[in-house]
Amino acid sequence: MVGKFLRKYAYAFFPVIAALVLNTTGYVLLGKHALIGPLHDFSIPLDHRIPLVPVFIFIYIGAFLQWAIGYLTAMAENPTFCYKAFSSEIYAKILALICFAAIPSTIIRPEVDGTGIACALTRFVYAKDFAVNLFPSIHCLESWFCFRTAMAEHRPGWYKAAMAVMTVLVCLSVVFVRQHVIVDIIGGIAVMEIGFLIARRWDLSWIFHRIGRKVYQKLTELMD
Repeated sequence: MVGKFLRKYAYAFFPVIAALVLNTTGYVLLGKHALIGPLHDFSIPLDHRIPLVPVFIFIYIGAFLQWAIGYLTAMAENPTFCYKAFSSEIYAKILALICFAAIPSTIIRPEVDGTGIACALTRFVYAKDFAVNLFPSIHCLESWFCFRTAMAEHRPGWYKAAMAVMTVLVCLSVVFVRQHVIVDIIGGIAVMEIGFLIARRWDLSWIFHRIGRKVYQKLTELMD
C-alpha cells in the first residue's frame, strides 16, 4: 500500500518538500535576524479595538490540518496541477521571506490572564512563537493557497465551501489571538496571489518534472 502510494505520487515529493523546507529554514533564520534589528509595527487604529478572543486559538492551530489537506489535495491532482500550484507556493514564500528580511515587523501582544485550555494554548503559542516575521501572515498565505487550489471546477461543492469557511476563520483567528494585524492578512493574501501570477508565466514544472522522474526511478529500484 505504502509502496503504491509512493510510486503514484513520486512526482509531487520534491515540490512539496521544497516548499516546506523553504518556509521552515527561511522563517527560522529570518526570525533570528529580526531579533537583532529594528522592528516595525503595522497596526492601524482598528487593530487596537480588536479584543483578544482566546477560543480562536483552536482555529489558529487547526489551520495546520487545513494546510495538510490542501497540500495533499493539490499534490494528488495530477503533475501539471501540482507543479503549477507549488510553483506559486514557492514564489509566494520567496516574496514573503524578502518581506521578512526587508521590513521585519512585530506586534504588542496582550497579557493572557484567563484560565482554561484556550488561554493555556494561547500562552503556549506566545511563548514558542516570537512576535516577529509577521508581514505577510504565513497563516493567511497558506490558507489562501488551500482555498484557491480548492476552487478547481471538478472539486465537490462541500470541499470548496469547507476551504472557504476555514480560510475566513483562519484570517479572523490571526487577529483575534493577537498574532497579527490587519495589514498582515492583506499582505498574506496579496503575496499568494502574486505567486500565482508569476507561476502562470514562469512555473517550475521543468525542474519538478526532472527531479520527480529521478525520484520515481529510485523508488522503483528500491522496491523491485
